[in-house]
Amino acid sequence: MSSQPATPATSPLKASPSVPATQPSPTTSPATTGQNKRKHGDTSLKKPEKDVSTGSPQEQWASIQDILQRGHTVDRLSDDELAEVVFQIDRLKKSRSMPATVEKAGATKAEEQKDGDPKDKRELTPEQEAKLALKKKLHARYMRFSRSLTSGRTPKEVRKLADRDLDSDQRNFLFEHWLQANENWNASKLLVTLKNKSGKKKVGLRRWLTKADLLQKYKDEEVVQAIIDAKVNDKELCKTQVRNHPDCPHREDLKQYLCVVDDSEENYEGEEVEHTFEMDNDLDESSSDQSSDEDGQEEDEEEQESKKPKKKGKPKQPKSAKKNKKIKKSKQWTKPRTSSKQYESARGDKLLKAMKDDVEAQASLIRTERADLQRLMDESVASMPSAVDKLTTTCDKFDKITKEFWNKVNGEDVDKDTDGLLQHMYNKISSGASSIDAAMKDAQAGFQDTQKFFKGKTIKSLMRFKPGNAARDFFKTVKLPLEPTPVKVPVWEYADGEWKQASTTVPVLDIHEILSYVHCELGLQTPPEKVKEYWAHLCSHGVPFATRHPSTHANEPCRHSHIPFSLYGDECQLSADGSEKVTAMFVSLTLFRPKEVRLGHFMVFCMKDEFMVHENLATLSPILKHIAWSSNVAFDGKFPQCGPMGEALSSSKMARAGDFLAHGRAFAACELRGDWKWHERTLRLLHTPTSTCCCLFCGAEASDESPLRYYETGESAGWASTIATTADFLLHKVRPGCLSDLDCMSKSCYQPTISILF
Repeated sequence: MSSQPATPATSPLKASPSVPATQPSPTTSPATTGQNKRKHGDTSLKKPEKDVSTGSPQEQWASIQDILQRGHTVDRLSDDELAEVVFQIDRLKKSRSMPATVEKAGATKAEEQKDGDPKDKRELTPEQEAKLALKKKLHARYMRFSRSLTSGRTPKEVRKLADRDLDSDQRNFLFEHWLQANENWNASKLLVTLKNKSGKKKVGLRRWLTKADLLQKYKDEEVVQAIIDAKVNDKELCKTQVRNHPDCPHREDLKQYLCVVDDSEENYEGEEVEHTFEMDNDLDESSSDQSSDEDGQEEDEEEQESKKPKKKGKPKQPKSAKKNKKIKKSKQWTKPRTSSKQYESARGDKLLKAMKDDVEAQASLIRTERADLQRLMDESVASMPSAVDKLTTTCDKFDKITKEFWNKVNGEDVDKDTDGLLQHMYNKISSGASSIDAAMKDAQAGFQDTQKFFKGKTIKSLMRFKPGNAARDFFKTVKLPLEPTPVKVPVWEYADGEWKQASTTVPVLDIHEILSYVHCELGLQTPPEKVKEYWAHLCSHGVPFATRHPSTHANEPCRHSHIPFSLYGDECQLSADGSEKVTAMFVSLTLFRPKEVRLGHFMVFCMKDEFMVHENLATLSPILKHIAWSSNVAFDGKFPQCGPMGEALSSSKMARAGDFLAHGRAFAACELRGDWKWHERTLRLLHTPTSTCCCLFCGAEASDESPLRYYETGESAGWASTIATTADFLLHKVRPGCLSDLDCMSKSCYQPTISILF
């Protein structure tokens, strides 16, 4: 329709308005006019009976021209012919306006697609999606850091530090320490530094002085001779604090002694924050000066090399080789500063200056690598892992030399071990603050959130396991000093929509191995005189447990020589609603009383309470049997040659079979410790704190009307005559059925003392 000419359609329509529609033509007869006269009531045109739309556009237009050329006015046309003309003209107008309508509709649709659902946008490439996901993860991590500064669980030292008006560099300083601590302020090295620097501290400076220098300082020959004798007569001090003169080693009168020349006391309370940030600011200023000096030195070297005559035939080095050469030069620049020999030979202020220069150089390297990491984040995500590993290594080295510098300034030493993710797990599990399952979940979350950029092989191996048996995987991967023994126990297992009993193995540490390791490796030794004093005290007071114990009837060298130990069991609640509980047993030395009680408890086994079958001690019974067997081995004082049921031992345990425990010492279980609930469960007691008969040793009752009222005291009390013997205890105090496996400790635990902890 767009190829149809427009001029023929307009010429007839322009001529027709000049002739009035109601005025008859002079050549028209009245009869014709009357016959063709239209009805006044019919104001609409009928649709033509014949469809003129068939055929090509030229044929349609030719038929309309034939109709119009029959007469010179519109009045000479019939109603059908006039309807055909009007119909064709309307159709022509519609065809002309159609392209514009289509274009408008297309533009509207394009706008709707542009402003519509973001799902219709162009899809991102995998690299852009990875970059966007990484930015979101980094943003979420920084938001966690911001919330940790105001959290109630954050240590007060860190909150005090965060309450100040910090600039961006100081805030980044805190952020880096938070990352190094695996997002746990309690394990942060910064927190350790802040805590160690609070209060008053002595600052000392030692120098190598000759005898003449000492006489000049103290002006008293007796004092000087006493100092020299104290260092020479002590083997350890003589190795570290006495030496020949470096320049004249053959002169005896010039022998040097390491002595304190300056001893002062400073109050560091409230100043540790200033020291931390002042150190960082000093590094920024000095490192910039150092970098400019190094740049100038490199320019001078390049100028000197350019003046040298070029040798023929030598290939031109690429840019990468030049960069490697500069890196080697920088390593040579820092190597003499970081060597321990310089630290040992330097003295006083020169040593501190050299250490500070080393810290500044390392800080400059950190800033450079951090800038490279930011550049790679914007350019290429694929190259980021190597850059992150490089920056992590540099930060670790910076932290190490910074510690050495501040320890030298403050005159104190700290351990070289750092709290990593694995060490954090050890601390939580060993302190009883968390179960192995909960600690593994926390470690998994930290491992995934940091993009798995960990260098430790142990933690990487540990994170590969799927959840389900965290305790077995932990002891299988982490090489503990003691090898646990797998004990087969029944447990509850949720399968096919219901709880069913199944069997699994639980790692249990042997009592005799723990006691031997604590005695020999950790050096926690109970003096023999204290052990004999303990047994003599019990025997003098007529305690049946002590007077009838096998160790008291032994020959004189072994009499009263068994070191007493205690078994402690309890369950702890991990969740606020009490739905998650953990049952554990510990062993401790009875005569060892540390300031913190948890430091004297050594875990034997740990298990979630929801999986334990408590009916008839189904789960605890195999574990208690193994503990009873191991306690009897500790009483004999030798490593066993087979398992509790005669089975073969593992290769590591068989290697020590028949050897003496703890340099020939033996142990005896003297206490079963725990709360009422623990004793009621493990000893299968009939009497409980909530029952009327509330005592497991006698017949005391919690009733005002009973003659055996528990709150009566004195010899006339009714319950005094009902104190149970061993036979009465087994007959009347224990539930019918199976007995507790703690009764199997016939050697080590002969009627032990039962301690109830409320």
